[in-house]
Amino acid sequence: MGPYRLSRELELKGIESQLVREVMEDVYEEDEEPVARRAMTGKLSALGGRTAPSRTASVARFLHRRGFSAEIIRRLLHEEQQG
Repeated sequence: MGPYRLSRELELKGIESQLVREVMEDVYEEDEEPVARRAMTGKLSALGGRTAPSRTASVARFLHRRGFSAEIIRRLLHEEQQG
């Protein structure tokens, strides 16, 4: 789960904003990219033989729904397309 979705879900459950920020700093201490990369790898393996444009669109939607930033999604998809 990406940082945006996680923080939103915690806030919806009534967790104080300050505590949410502290949790987010702990959970995403390094960066969200490794978490997004693992999610993307799993999704790509599940998509199998789809065409490249179809896989790209599916992965982009999947990562977006999980709350990853557009910048991270673009970077990972660009790397995937480059080989």
